[in-house]
Amino acid sequence: PDRTTAADAVGVLKKFGIDHEFHRVVDVLERSQPVQKIQPDRAASDWVRTTIVGNNALAVAAASGTAARIGFDVVRVEAAVEGEARDAGQWLVALMREFRRTMVRPLALVAGGETTVRVRGDGVGGRNQELVLAAAIEIIDIERVVVGSFGTDGVDGPTDAAGAWATGGAAGSCAHARSLGIDEKKSLDNNDSHQFFQAIGSLIRAGPTGTNVNDVMIGLLYPS
Repeated sequence: PDRTTAADAVGVLKKFGIDHEFHRVVDVLERSQPVQKIQPDRAASDWVRTTIVGNNALAVAAASGTAARIGFDVVRVEAAVEGEARDAGQWLVALMREFRRTMVRPLALVAGGETTVRVRGDGVGGRNQELVLAAAIEIIDIERVVVGSFGTDGVDGPTDAAGAWATGGAAGSCAHARSLGIDEKKSLDNNDSHQFFQAIGSLIRAGPTGTNVNDVMIGLLYPS
């Protein structure tokens, strides 16, 4: 049960010496009546139930289940993917290379989490698109692979896309971009992943989904 009062909130602001910065908030709180405390004979735990109806683990499980239903063997990464987006993209491909050595059937590698982007250039993109662009560069020499990543809220960075997908090999995404005069490494260095994938038609556009449980990353591998 929350037994704090408006006076307690004002006390916190004063403790850190920032009450003058939030004087309008302080005015409202000081005019407020103290929050009525829950009576000892009716604890909040007796009538409040908290249920998690959606999280990243459930999103990853749903993606894994779909991949299994359409014929993929599934490897689900339990640890949350974090850190620099381009590093995560390279890590994902390194993991795919390891599994490719021994796989005999189509394999789906599914992970979840949320990365960040250190902005170095003046391009347009988002963490998922940057992750996939970094992965696309790593799979130039791998045939029959696909990498995708998307935000479950349907919005990736300041763009209208949820994420992107890329294929590998001699006729893959990077080769397609080069045929249009777009250099994949320059695009990554300029944080311009959105323009890269828009040009080759590999953006994932879902629109705002009304929820947000971080991101889902998927690597698909097919036997050679």
